[in-house]
Amino acid sequence: MLIGLTFSVINIIFIILSSLLIYSLLMITVETKDFENGILRLVGLSKLAYSCMILLQAVSFVLPSIILGFAVSPLCLWALNSFLFSADMGIKHSYFPSGMASLQALGTALVIPLLSSIIPIKRAITRTLAESLNYQRAKTSGVQIDIKDTQYQDVTPMVLGGLLVTIYGITIYYCFPLAFLSGNYNLLLSMLFIILLGMVVGLSLLAFNLQGLL
Repeated sequence: MLIGLTFSVINIIFIILSSLLIYSLLMITVETKDFENGILRLVGLSKLAYSCMILLQAVSFVLPSIILGFAVSPLCLWALNSFLFSADMGIKHSYFPSGMASLQALGTALVIPLLSSIIPIKRAITRTLAESLNYQRAKTSGVQIDIKDTQYQDVTPMVLGGLLVTIYGITIYYCFPLAFLSGNYNLLLSMLFIILLGMVVGLSLLAFNLQGLL
């Protein structure tokens, strides 16, 4: 169970790093090819098709790693089994990933492009056609004025944020005592890991809010 939790931590770290890397590549592509994309929108490219183009580009970054990972995985499993187990132990393992491991790998490979392409797609579709075609002017606006009506204020982000925090708290308060009472150490370690992630997110938000003051 400790090994499984360790691999879960490593998997989450790699997902975050991969998402940030692909996000940076997509942002560079969106900024450098803004004029070309404006031409495509001028001849009839819709925002949905433009979003699909960015998403497909993110998937193209992940596709070689999927093929290489499934191709190299039997060799890696054979090397690990040869290093950890000897022939006299009588332990036989398959040198090919199981169906559940393959589904987890494919799911991870699909989550990474989706996470990394959210902000570039939003940045690309919110830019007007005139801004995309005017390459002589700076892309950033000097002044931005937002007028909000309190009667028609969008509360969707606050509702979603409160719902996620509520689900997080209910999960901790229910599963943490359950792990103690049932003696399920795997669940206990998972809850400790979730609490650690919550602390990291909370400290990141605190540092972000105090950054301007400091």
